Parts: sequence; C-alpha cells; structure tokens
Amino acid sequence: MLIWCLLTVACLKLQKVWRRNQSAGAGIVADPIEHKVTSLQVSLSFSCLLSWSYFTVIFLVLSLVLSYSLVETIVGVKRSRMGKVRIVTDSNAYLSPEVLAKYQIEVIPHRLKIGASLVEETPDFSADTLFAKLQESQSNGSGRLPDVHAADINTILDTYQRMGKESEQIVSIHMSSELSPMWQQARRAAEMLKGRYTIRVIDSLSTSYGLGLLVEQAAAAAERGASINEIARITNGSVPHLYVALFAESLNYLERSARLGPSQSVLGTMLGIKAMLMMEDGKLAPLEKVQTRDEVVEKLHEFVIEFANVEKVGIMNHAYDQTQEALAARLRETLPHVQVVRVTFPASLAAYLGPNMVGVVVYEGAY
Repeated sequence: MLIWCLLTVACLKLQKVWRRNQSAGAGIVADPIEHKVTSLQVSLSFSCLLSWSYFTVIFLVLSLVLSYSLVETIVGVKRSRMGKVRIVTDSNAYLSPEVLAKYQIEVIPHRLKIGASLVEETPDFSADTLFAKLQESQSNGSGRLPDVHAADINTILDTYQRMGKESEQIVSIHMSSELSPMWQQARRAAEMLKGRYTIRVIDSLSTSYGLGLLVEQAAAAAERGASINEIARITNGSVPHLYVALFAESLNYLERSARLGPSQSVLGTMLGIKAMLMMEDGKLAPLEKVQTRDEVVEKLHEFVIEFANVEKVGIMNHAYDQTQEALAARLRETLPHVQVVRVTFPASLAAYLGPNMVGVVVYEGAY
C-alpha cells in the first residue's frame, strides 16, 4: 500500500511538471522536434508509472486474498480437529448398533477374570457366556467368582491417540467407579496425554442402560457442535437423575458387591429370599427382601411410578423373562407416555449380581 501511494504521488508530480512545461512552452518558439520528444518521454514515463501502480494494487489485492484463504484453511483444519468432540465409553454401556454407528462412539472393552483366564467383554460376550465359562472353571477346581478388570492402559492410550487424529477433544464416560476400575484407568491415561489432548473423564455412577443414556446424550450434543465443557455439563447434570433398582437371587455374589453378610447370604439362600438392591452414589446397597416373583414385579412397579416425572425406563433380566414382560406391560399401562426399553444384562454387571436377576433403570429427565 505504501509503494502504491508513492507511485501515485510520483505520477501526479510528473504530470504537474509536464503541464507546467507545456504552459511555459506556449510563449516560446522552440524546436518542434525537441518539444515532441520531450512530450513523448513525459507521456511514456507517466504511463509506465501509472501501469506499475495498477500492477502493484492488483498484486497487493491478490496477496491479501491468498493470505486470507491460507488463514481460513489453517483455521478450518484446526476447527475440524477441535470442533467436534469425540465420545468414548466402555463395554458396560447399553447402546444399540444404530446409535454406535450414527455417532461413531468408541467402546473400550472390560476384561473379565474367570478362573485363570482373562477375556474381553466384546459385544457377543453375554452374561450366559460368562456363567458358562464360570461353571467350566469351577468344575476344574476354581472356586473364585468372576472379577471385572479395566482395559490395559495401553489400550486406552491407543484409543485416545487414534481419536486424537480426528479431534483433540474427547469426553470419556464410564461405568460406576464403585463397580469398575475403568474410570480410574481412563483418568490415568488422560493424565499421561495432558497437553496433547483435552480429555474429560466422567464417572457415570450408573450402569448398563443408565450409562448408555448418558453416552447417547453426550454424543448427540457433540453432533450438534457443543463444546467439551458444555457436553460435560450436560452429562454431569443428568447423572443425579438416574436411578437403578435390582432384584438378585444369587446372594453369594452380593457378599462382595453389596456388602451382604455371609450369614445373611446363607440364610437368604435357604429361604429362597431375593434381595432388592439400589444403586446409591454408584454403589450397590441392599434395600429389602422379597420371596416371590410376583412381589418382585410389584416392588419394581412401585419404585418406578413413585417418581414425579419419568422420561425413560430400561428393564434388564437374566432367567426372569416372564417377570420382565409382566413388569413392562404394567408400566406401559400405568405410564403410557414413557419409553420402556428391554435391555441386555451386561457381563460386567453379571459378574457382580450373578444369575437369576431382574432390574430397572429410571431416567427422570434433567430439569
């Protein structure tokens, strides 16, 4: 711009000198050939300078356009890496294949210790598969109940780094830290990658359908372009509005997971008592006892309809199919506007509750 201004001033000066010479020459008889040559020289100089000024302006305009395009490209690439937040969860979450594909949610599998074997909780590893392998292990002399292990730290690091190629911002939501070590392991991995990526690791304090709802909410918010802080706020805001109630017959499992005393476990098993559990702050806590499956339906129905507002209900079971159907029918009759979903019983939860169970997850909606 400065060069263009200088050239313009030079052109104007030259033009002024030329006109003055013309005016002065009007009263003097001079050599006509010399006069023509001088006029031609001035005209050519003026045209040359004027042309250079035009070329300079065009050059500057093109430079500005190219610079702007380059900046936009760089910013666009940065936005593409930082704009859309990616969502990670673990294999305990209940998520349909359609939701997983729609939002490109990454699932890190738990590892389950069954006897001397350590197996991954893949989508086709069901609760029935867990109990079959456990029975096989026990027939070989192992009396241990299954244990839930987090994924190896390198598996989580690889997952975050692979996703970091597409987005530098990740929200990782996991099964209750009171039941699974995955949340703690994910936090370790996030700390190791601090400075390279922004990773928010959230404890759902829930399980199965409840965890899946939080993950789907987060993924939908990310799809809308919400920031990582906004997604974390939405998720943390929904956690207190999730409730879990379960009935389990395998009381020996509850000695470990729900702090049921050994004597209570033995006596309850002898009397055919089923324990009702609630998840409080991510922990399983015994609530009351029932003896018949009809009572189970009644208690779970009462648990759900006591909420002033119910948005969604998930029902899971193992060897309680008829009870699940009866409960779903009653809930649809009582709460016709509420979405009632039958969900699978994840192996990572079955390791804590054992076989023969039924339970509900209630989401009352975030206010």
